[in-house]
Amino acid sequence: MTMPWSAGQYTYATNGHIMVRVPRLEDAPERKDAPKGLGKKTLDEAINVTPKKFFPIPSVSPKYQECPDCGGTGMVKPYGKKIKCDECNGEGKYPLHASIEIGGVNFSDVYLSWIAELPGAEIGPLGPEDPARFRFTGGDGLLMPRRS
Repeated sequence: MTMPWSAGQYTYATNGHIMVRVPRLEDAPERKDAPKGLGKKTLDEAINVTPKKFFPIPSVSPKYQECPDCGGTGMVKPYGKKIKCDECNGEGKYPLHASIEIGGVNFSDVYLSWIAELPGAEIGPLGPEDPARFRFTGGDGLLMPRRS
């Protein structure tokens, strides 16, 4: 799931919480192991749902905590060999994921901050358990809500 893939006229990327769809990129190949759908819907059916209202994404500054596994260095030494810390992906810190409410639905401040960096980004919540649709200049996507 962490590698972008193409299907039909689009290229997709996801981390399991957020998914982005853009017009097909030549350097993103089709993959047999790529996710095909979201529940009973195909990815395109899920993304093409039109919310009642789109909201601008607020300016968000997520808070981070020092990684306890590497002590903030981004590196660990299992078996005496220095390697990148898996817990924080070598960053030395990881986000705390506070909830931000938009349209009556809670979302991670971290993922909202990523989406907010996209040009013209706005989000359309569908419900507290349904992925919200977001759109931006050049693409669209889905964001899973946080449970209360």
